Amino acid sequence: MSEERTEIQTAELSRWLVLLGVIVLGIFLYFWLAPRTEPVVHPVQSEGLQ
Repeated sequence: MSEERTEIQTAELSRWLVLLGVIVLGIFLYFWLAPRTEPVVHPVQSEGLQ
C-alpha cells in the first residue's frame, strides 16, 4: 500500500472555507429574515367559491 499523504495547499483550502462561509451565511440569513418577510404573492379566492 502507498503511504503517501495528501496535502492540501492553503490557497485551495481557503477557497473551500470561503464557499462554506457563504453557504452558512445564506442559511443563517434565511432563517433570520424569512419569518418576518411578507409573502410575494397573496392567495386569491376563487370566483366560483363566492
